[in-house]
Amino acid sequence: VSDFHLQDGRTGLDAIAALRATFGDGIPAFLVSGDITQQRLRETGASTPHVLHKPVNPMALRAMISSLLKS
Repeated sequence: VSDFHLQDGRTGLDAIAALRATFGDGIPAFLVSGDITQQRLRETGASTPHVLHKPVNPMALRAMISSLLKS
C-alpha cells in the first residue's frame, strides 16, 4: 500500500516498481491518493489498476487487500 505522492518528487508507482524489481512482480500493491485529476488517473492507470481515493472507506480497503491477496 503506497500513497501516490511521496517525498522528493517520487511517487508510489516508483516505490512499487522498486519493490517489485527487488522481490519479483508477484508483489501485490495498490495506491491511495487524494489526487483525482485526469492526468494523475492516466498516470496510475497505465501502471496499476488498483487505486483507492481518499478518504478511503475501511470496507473498500479491506476488499482491496482481500482481493489482491487472493489473486
